[in-house]
Formats: sequence, structure tokens, C-alpha cells
Amino acid sequence: MIEIFGLKEDVILKCLNRFAEILNIQLPNLTIFTDETIKPFGAVYQNTPDDYMIVLKVQDNEGRMIQTLAHEMVHVKQYLKDNLADHFTYDIPYMERWWEVEAYEKETELMQDLLANIEKGNIVL
Repeated sequence: MIEIFGLKEDVILKCLNRFAEILNIQLPNLTIFTDETIKPFGAVYQNTPDDYMIVLKVQDNEGRMIQTLAHEMVHVKQYLKDNLADHFTYDIPYMERWWEVEAYEKETELMQDLLANIEKGNIVL
């Protein structure tokens, strides 16, 4: 089940489906919502092994919010496939954490794929 609050549901669902396809994961149960007070651009929380919550910071630029969603979906993939919950620590500097390195790399790849598919007309937002 996917629940989306504070965002255009049809747009977010198309993005989620494409990101999941590229990341080679089945979409788990997801709750996605926006928050004006969150300090980072986004965060993902694992409630159970098949239930996640993604919080996106409200921004004027919807494209930036979708890019943040791509980043957080990489973390969902990491929980599902790489047991991120077993590895997560604050002892490693933020930009040296393997999960952040991968998320920043993959968010770019996911966004380039999404934009190419929009341009080709394969995905209509």
C-alpha cells in the first residue's frame, strides 16, 4: 500500500514505480509526506521490514523534491537488499557512509532516467 500526503499522488506514483524498476525492487508499503520543519531535504524510516516512511522537506522546486525522493528510494533499496538497518551508524562522517555515497550516485542516475523517459513521452507527469 502506498499512501501519499502533501504531494501530487499521480506524479509521485509514476516516479516511485520507475525508481523501483531501476533499483530492481518491489515497492514495499510506503507512506510519503511533506514537512516544512524537517532540517534535511528528506529522510526514510523503516517501521518494519516491509513498511517504510519517507519524509520530504517542503521546497518551492518540485523537481528538487522528486530528486530527494529518488535519494530516499535508494535508502529503501538499501534496507531491502543490503540490510542498512544492521549497518547504520552516526560514527562515520555523513559523506563517507557507503549508503550516502550510493544514494547520491544513484539519485543522479534515477533522475537522468526519469527525465529521459519524460522527454521520450514514455512517462507523462
